[in-house]
This record gives sequence, C-alpha cells and structure tokens, in this order.
Amino acid sequence: MFYRNCNLDDDLSQQGVFLRRYEYLMWEEATPTVAGSNWEMDALEVGASLGMSASAVLNRFSAVYTMWNLPATYKVFRQHWHLDIPRLLAISSALSEADNYPQYDEAIAEFLTPSVEDEAVPSARQIRNFIRGLQEPFDQSQDEEEDQLWVVPATNGRTAVGVVSSDATASLIRERLRAEASKGDVPMGELLLQMLQGNTKVMLNVYEDASGTIRTAAGAQFSEIEATWLRERAARRVLSRDETTDAYRFTSRMRAFIAGRDGHCRYPGCTVPDYACDIDHVLEFDRGGKTTPSNAQLLCRHHHNLKTYKRLTCSIDEHAVVTWHIGEKEIRTTPGGVLPP
Repeated sequence: MFYRNCNLDDDLSQQGVFLRRYEYLMWEEATPTVAGSNWEMDALEVGASLGMSASAVLNRFSAVYTMWNLPATYKVFRQHWHLDIPRLLAISSALSEADNYPQYDEAIAEFLTPSVEDEAVPSARQIRNFIRGLQEPFDQSQDEEEDQLWVVPATNGRTAVGVVSSDATASLIRERLRAEASKGDVPMGELLLQMLQGNTKVMLNVYEDASGTIRTAAGAQFSEIEATWLRERAARRVLSRDETTDAYRFTSRMRAFIAGRDGHCRYPGCTVPDYACDIDHVLEFDRGGKTTPSNAQLLCRHHHNLKTYKRLTCSIDEHAVVTWHIGEKEIRTTPGGVLPP
C-alpha cells in the first residue's frame, strides 16, 4: 500500500520519490553523527557549499538527527520516501521541546503509514498538529502568572497583547474572533473586549474521549485547568454519524460531528481548519444526495467552489474516505479529526 505521491504506475510520482530520497541522503551524509559536536561550524561550511544560511542548515541537521532517534518512523520513511524536507522539519520542530521524544516513535510511524491505497500524504501542519496532540498540554499551574501575559506597544495608540495558553485555547480564541469579525466591520480588539464583558454570546464545540481528555476538532488538547473549567460549564450531547434530515441544511449536531470527524478541509493537502470550512454534500442534494454525515465533508470555500463548478469531483465511502478524481488521477483523503468515522 502506497501514498499517492509514491504511486508506482506514475512516472512523475517516481521522479518525486527519487528527488526526495536524493535530497534526504545528501543531508544525512552532511549531518554530524553526534549532536552538538561543533554543529555551528559544520553548518557554516555546509551553508557555504549550498548557498544557505547556517540556521537553515542547522534545522536540517536537527531533522536528520530526529529521524535517527525515531527508528520506527525512520523505517517507514525509507520504505516509502514520501516525506519531503518541510515535513521532516515539522517532525523535528514539533518534538524539539518534548522530553524523551522517542516514546512517540510508534505513534508517529503509524500516522505516517498509508491506511488506504493512493492516500494523500499528511501535510507539514497536520504532522505538527498530530505530534503536539501526543504530548502533555501546556501546564498553567506554574507560580509566575505574570510570565504568561505581556503587552507590547505598537503604533498610533495601539498595543499588542499576548497570552500563553494551550494550543486548544488559542485555537478557540482565534476561531471565535474570526467568526465574529466575519459578521461585520468591528475590529478584533473591540470584539475581544465585548467577549470579556460578556456582551457576545459564544458557542464552542469541544470533544471529550473515553479517557476524559478534551480536545478541539483538530486534536489540540486543553490543559487540565482549562478542561475542568469546560466540564463545569459545557452542555453535553452525544453525536451520531447516522443522523439524517430531509432538509438541505445540516443540523447543528451533524455539523459538530462532521467537524470533529474531519478536523479540516478534506481536499488533498489543504489544512484550512474546521471553523473556516463549509459543509459539503459529497453527492449533491439536488442529485439525490442525503443530508447526513455519511454524505458530507468539510471543504474550504475555495475547494468547495471548485467542486460546485464541476472542476473537481469526488466520492465518499462508508469509512468516510474521500476519493478525489483529478484529471485521470485518483487521490484519497482520510478523516483528520478526533471523532472516529
């Protein structure tokens, strides 16, 4: 079983495999075998040969060294040669602050192994988000609360405000501000003030698994303090893939299930998050397609329009695997959210 970019019957795909393999092996040969052993001088020399900055070279050294310490992932990579440099850099950066990161090796290897024929390779962002989801969330129990909030004067009487939070909370704040901003011309700073004053009603969908872990649709995990706050205030509902309606519009329960199942736009390589996507009838409603999660997918507006105008066609199976027909080629995407299909 192979990813689409490794298809044995596609000459262009095989050229891509050759290039990815050749580039990686070049960097593997250039990378010092012992971490930190005069890496800076080595990076300056390699950078001079390739016309690259020392920092770019160091990032690639780290990516290679990370692969050496992930034997299961390294084996999958060398079996398929499906990962390019940006994806390898995503693995390295996502693990850069992890303690004992080889403990995630098997999970990463499984994530980067194709589950269906001609599957799209996870993007760098999807890889990064998956690895972050394996790690413990940000710990907000530290004593120095002042280190978690800062302000930076900007220009024209404006100030930038920063706050440290879990990836999940940051994602929800961004989601709600963008959603409210799309309704009018109110600046985001004023919208944030309205939210703090309780003048804006906000509804959020978060997902709790059997272990009690609470995540966003894309898989970002809340800290325990945040999760406790959510449990005390959330209204719970059980979502079902089998719900259906005769109406054109998907119900709020269906929308929550589809967002939690897909996580992001289902077009190959697209990472537009769930909250910025439309919900598409895979088989169009006016052609007899049902309004139900089994006939639905998340699509960003751009790819939704391409499908609506018949520039692209696709189908979905009982496991929510979407097969895209692009010219004479087929490529498949699997659900990327936190809910099982």
